[in-house]
Amino acid sequence: DLYLQSLELDSRFAPAWARLGRCHRVIGKYVADEPDSETRAEEAFRRALALSPRLSIAHKFYANLEADIGQFEERERGRRVLDALLDPAVDGFHARRDGLRPVARDAGAHRSRLLRFRS
Repeated sequence: DLYLQSLELDSRFAPAWARLGRCHRVIGKYVADEPDSETRAEEAFRRALALSPRLSIAHKFYANLEADIGQFEERERGRRVLDALLDPAVDGFHARRDGLRPVARDAGAHRSRLLRFRS
């Protein structure tokens, strides 16, 4: 209910759409057998991604849903999730909290060392 209230105040708040989709999925899968929970979850994830295409949490939740229902397009979804997670300018709160910025920075350093080693 809180995510719905949040969206009533600001329907363009992408993280609330992503979390609402997750709620639909979890409730439909574990709590109450609702036949349209997958559809409602997918609609919420698509809405979140339409508002914020690089929102990593929406990509993560959407990938989990696709894997559960057997529609996971591994290479394309994985690439988009990785791009979103490693982009330091996008979704910075999650990147800092999860320690992904140093990983991305270290990956660049390792790549440059590897290129020097090869030459």
